[in-house]
Amino acid sequence: MSAGEFWAAIRLLQPDSIISLDLTPQLKVLTVLKNSGQSRMTDLAGKLGVSLPTATGLVDRLIDKDCVVRTTYHGDRRVVLCDLSPKGRDIATSMNDLRAKSWRTLFEHMNDQELAKVDDIFRLLSERVHQIPVPQEVATQA
Repeated sequence: MSAGEFWAAIRLLQPDSIISLDLTPQLKVLTVLKNSGQSRMTDLAGKLGVSLPTATGLVDRLIDKDCVVRTTYHGDRRVVLCDLSPKGRDIATSMNDLRAKSWRTLFEHMNDQELAKVDDIFRLLSERVHQIPVPQEVATQA
């Protein structure tokens, strides 16, 4: 099974409610804001790895769906800040919960030997991730 086939199978475990939200391109924005909190548009664009106009378009669509609020910094009106609205925070939290539930469902159908293999794989992946040098452009965004 290829990695693509694996992730497609994992997506099948996700309830239709995720798809019905029609937020797929903007989910990354919700996730970044949930993890980072209120962010400047330029910082958000950097964390998303997109241009400022692209980030602005994503945020505009999320504002239209009442998922994000945009304000200006009280000390400098040129600085635009974005944060999750209560609805956006609920969606981001629900997405995390649904993702965790999908993984739990998968793991519940494994025996102890299979779970031990999965644990070994995650341990190996974690070790290798920490051995990979961080590209300079990513390091400057952190």
